[in-house]
Parts: sequence; structure tokens; C-alpha cells
Amino acid sequence: MAEAKTGLLGRLLQRGSDEEPEKGPIAVHKIKTPKYDQQTGPYDLPARIKFRGLFDIDSLYRFMAHWLKHHKYEFHETLYKFKPPEMELRWRAERRKTGFVKEIINLHLHMWGEYDVEIIAKGKKKKMANARMVLDIDGALEAPYSDLFGKRRWNLPMERRLLSIFHRYVLKREFELEYIDVLYYEIYNFLADIKEHMKLEARGSGY
Repeated sequence: MAEAKTGLLGRLLQRGSDEEPEKGPIAVHKIKTPKYDQQTGPYDLPARIKFRGLFDIDSLYRFMAHWLKHHKYEFHETLYKFKPPEMELRWRAERRKTGFVKEIINLHLHMWGEYDVEIIAKGKKKKMANARMVLDIDGALEAPYSDLFGKRRWNLPMERRLLSIFHRYVLKREFELEYIDVLYYEIYNFLADIKEHMKLEARGSGY
């Protein structure tokens, strides 16, 4: 018996093509639905700053918020924890690149130290933090992203299977060249700008 010819999509969708036995129960082949996963990443990015010394938390906060807004990101704070001497912040910034792809930047700021140290700067009293800080930034892509009401798209079993195929075979190269690389360098520049800001506003060093 000649082997049936199928296209690429047919071969990818096919599951279990063994012939049925002449006697006994007929085997039921079930198509395994891929896990619904809109997001790819986080990616291995050079995105960490470690600093120890005096710095202005409010100034750093405003600088990072302005940078994200200037680059058309919408962001919100997902965590704020303040239990002296520890302070921890998490931000999630999102930007719609296309009708299918959304870029995501995750920021995690963790500090240990004193946060109301009074100093004299340019003849004026100013409160700064004297702390050890670790800032981590990573990026991810979400495709497809949810609609305005948070409803998932491509959520039916067949749609999820096709989406998995698109990600693995059709969109992989495009994602690497047009989205992942661009996001990589944007986060790298974000990190460089934060370091430059810290040099101008802080008194301390990396560790």
C-alpha cells in the first residue's frame, strides 16, 4: 500500500497513523492540545546593576518612569514592599508593537539600607538613601496578546495547536530578527542610561 502524501501542515497536525487491528477494540487517538502560552521569554539579557552607596531613590524612580513613557511603554507597579532595612519594587512595562506582538520589560529593584540620610548638596539639605541596590531587567514578547478585556485570543484547541506551529516553524526566525534583537538592544540602552544617571546623581560604586 502506497504511503499517503500529506503537506507540511498535515504532517505537523497528524498524530498516530498506525493501522487499526482487524479484531478487538478500535484505538482512539487523541490530539494533545499544547499548553496555552502567549509569552516567549524572558531572554538572557545583560541586565543587572549592582550598586552600593548614596543615591536619590525618588530621582531614580522618576528617571526610569520617564524613560519608559518616552519610549511609549505603559507600565504599572506589581509589587511594593517596604520593611526596613529592605525595600523591593517590581514593574511591568508593555508596548504593543503590532496587532499581534506585544513587547514586555520586567524590572525588579531590591534594596537594603537606610532611606532617610540627610546630606548637604549644592548648599541645600537633601534626603538620600545609603543602601545596597540590585536592579534586574528582563524582556519578553507576548504573541498574541489578550484583548482590551483580558480575553485570550487563539484559545480553542485547534487554534492553540496552529499557534504552536506558527511559533516553532513560521515565526521563529522573524521573532529573532525583528523583535527579540530589537528588544535586547533597547533594554541594553535602558540599562546604560540608568548607569549614566547613577553616575551623575549618586555617590558610590558598583559591587
